[in-house]
Amino acid sequence: MRAILGFARLEGGIDMSRSLLVACAVALWAAASFPAHAQDAPVVRIENGWQTNQALNIEKGVIESTPAGPGWLSAQWELLPSKLALQFGKDGLRRRTIRNVWTKQYLSFATAFGAAIFKMSPDEAYSDWLIEPVAGYPGYFRIQSVFLGNYLHVERGKLEVGPIQPNWQSAWWKIPGYVPVDYTAAAAAEMARSVAESRARQAAEAEAAQRRANNDQAQAHYQAQQQAQAEADLNAAEAPQYQASSGRGFGVLLGSGGSTQPAPQTVRVPPPPGTPANTYRAAIDFCHSDLSDTGTANMIIVEFLGLDGLAGTQVVPGSGSCSAFGAPVSSDLQVEFKTYFDVRAVRISIVGDDAFFVDQVQLFKDGTRIAWDGRTNGGGWCISTDPGDYAPWSGTTSSCAANYTFNGPAN
Repeated sequence: MRAILGFARLEGGIDMSRSLLVACAVALWAAASFPAHAQDAPVVRIENGWQTNQALNIEKGVIESTPAGPGWLSAQWELLPSKLALQFGKDGLRRRTIRNVWTKQYLSFATAFGAAIFKMSPDEAYSDWLIEPVAGYPGYFRIQSVFLGNYLHVERGKLEVGPIQPNWQSAWWKIPGYVPVDYTAAAAAEMARSVAESRARQAAEAEAAQRRANNDQAQAHYQAQQQAQAEADLNAAEAPQYQASSGRGFGVLLGSGGSTQPAPQTVRVPPPPGTPANTYRAAIDFCHSDLSDTGTANMIIVEFLGLDGLAGTQVVPGSGSCSAFGAPVSSDLQVEFKTYFDVRAVRISIVGDDAFFVDQVQLFKDGTRIAWDGRTNGGGWCISTDPGDYAPWSGTTSSCAANYTFNGPAN
């Protein structure tokens, strides 16, 4: 297993000589070994956030955004770490080259004789892109050319690279399964361990510091999103109308949509000023009297879902562990969220690689239970980025998933 979110900082109780050793290791790795990490790059589809039935593909030999079958290799892309990432600080986390799985050619945007040229290229020149998250919409990104500063969009009905307006959903791209990974930090940790194998205790302390830094950054990122959403809700009278993040309604959010035709767009309208917000509370039972080590050391992400999309997100610290086999279990983990919108379900995931067992989840609205999945000491759910993490709990669950959505009947 490896952490999926990480802009690691080696800090705290690590001495100066160790920091210098790690810095030298990173520089050496950047010069000689960067391509070795290409196998860690995810293979993804890149789907438009406005024209939700379209995806980037080269099925006809040219790059375009059109409907694309789920099995098309021409619509699958590798997001490779840029070889220049180490030179750009925090931008290194978002800097990628985009290579087609089918042809192994790169998405390229450059100028020649004064004209901008957007094409597929056999080499990496002018193929660096910044994949930047859309604030308030997890899973959606804007894709910007590093060299010319313009963005991929379909505002005029076809795929272009050019300037955009801040509110253009035509420049939003959904990349299922993609979470930005800081390859530089992973490489630094690997090199530090290989150079200082005999210093096992210090290496473990560095890994713990890295995990804390990862969790701190993830929490700050999602809290900023939450704060932005709260400010928008409080200023509802001035807030513009906007489309739901899924563009297809509640069924798709729960993973139950099966139609190949895009559903009508749903418009979420802020309520009139003075409308009281509802208090939603997710009670997460992660304890089971027949199991141990069911908690997680990672941050827990709780997304509150409504008929018209994502209402908001809460990130809370990992729960720790329950008691040993047969001993009394602790109380539920309580996560609250206030919103004007109608929440019907919660989706739970974790930021990291330490599996989390969920026995049952209850969702309350202003104190009244409106959804309930699972039961005390029943069959549960394993939440992890590693599908095999369920092994210690194999008698209770048979698989793990990166996230689960809970929306069962209230009674």
